[in-house]
Amino acid sequence: MLFTKRFLILLSIGIIPLIFVGISRLFIYLTIGYDLLLVGLALGDFFMSPSENFLTLHRRHEKRLSLGTENTIWIDVRNRSRVDVRIEVKDEYPYQFDAKNPFLRARLLPYSKATLKYTLIPNHRGSYQFGSINYRYSSPLGLVKKQKKHKSAEEIKVYPSLLDVRKYELTHKRSHLIETGIKRSFLRGQGTDFESLREYVPDDDIRWIDWKNTAKYDRPISKNYQTERVQNLLLLIDAGRMMATRIGSLTKLDHAVNASLILGYIATHQGDRVGILPFSDEIISFLPPTKQLNHIMEALYPIEAKLCEPNYRGVRRFISLNHRKRSLIVVFTDLSDTQSSSSLFSCISALSRHHLTLVVALNDPQLIETAQLIPPDSLAAYEKGVANSILLEREQILSRLLKKGALTLDVSVERLSVAVINKYLEVKSKHRL
Repeated sequence: MLFTKRFLILLSIGIIPLIFVGISRLFIYLTIGYDLLLVGLALGDFFMSPSENFLTLHRRHEKRLSLGTENTIWIDVRNRSRVDVRIEVKDEYPYQFDAKNPFLRARLLPYSKATLKYTLIPNHRGSYQFGSINYRYSSPLGLVKKQKKHKSAEEIKVYPSLLDVRKYELTHKRSHLIETGIKRSFLRGQGTDFESLREYVPDDDIRWIDWKNTAKYDRPISKNYQTERVQNLLLLIDAGRMMATRIGSLTKLDHAVNASLILGYIATHQGDRVGILPFSDEIISFLPPTKQLNHIMEALYPIEAKLCEPNYRGVRRFISLNHRKRSLIVVFTDLSDTQSSSSLFSCISALSRHHLTLVVALNDPQLIETAQLIPPDSLAAYEKGVANSILLEREQILSRLLKKGALTLDVSVERLSVAVINKYLEVKSKHRL
């Protein structure tokens, strides 16, 4: 039982007669009698309150929460009694999450219901636990509150940003990809898979002419081709120490995983298969190329960064033994110095002999900002010099990767998803695979 603000105000009023104790001792007995009456009323109010069974509470949320974005949690409350109820609700959400407006209040009329909501922002992928739903409700006279706990423990999983996938799904359905910065790739007309016959037009390549049907119909007939629909993508995700760097509330690894999920969505809807290979100093897991987006999500969800150097030699050996079909291999990583990148050079050089490789390097916006600032003092000038030196070495690494036969992207996390998708669509449209 908890006393309310109303009870405390009434209790303080009972102190007033004590001012007049000097006039008569009767005021002491008056104060004691008032206080006993008030306590009696509070006890009666407590016992007149409906039992805890008159309220039902239920938590609702999406099956999977999305990393780094606002996820709405709903609390449904139903009043099954004949009295008005003022209720306060506090859910036991995972302590690792950031919460907005978690203290909920509502007034429920007799036999009514209400839906309360708050938002959670997870900053890490993984499995977490909700606890009970704690609530308080006022008595009929408003002198006391009862505090109860509704057992509602459950596990919840945080996945890469599913909200971004839904956004791309919506724009894809509405043909508004261009609004998100994604360029459309028209795949029909210049592939290697035969689709149909049509009449020759002046702009057609002479190689497209079907001479047999031209003779049969006595007019030029061209073959119509479409790009091969089923191609393989293998996404290599560096989970080493450099990818543990935070940019905003998420790590570089989190941004790479989110981009991988969105790329997986786009690629599977283009008819391609997508495989996942996260690695650090060892191979973490391997999902062979698939068209099932759920399998891709499950492969991405548990990846965590490890404070070690990535083992590119092990990656090269693993791919040579387990994935021989020509694919677009996308490597999400960060670049340090030329010496540390030597194993990356060897890996990319070997993979590019049989596959098309794309190295996606996540740059650091703070480093770029430091390099562009006009230094106000000697310390800032030194920091600018270091930043420019790092960026210059980064450009040299990207240049060497190009010479090794790789495509490259040096991109900020804000543009990561759009840049990778556009590069993938460009590869498709140019038939690089």
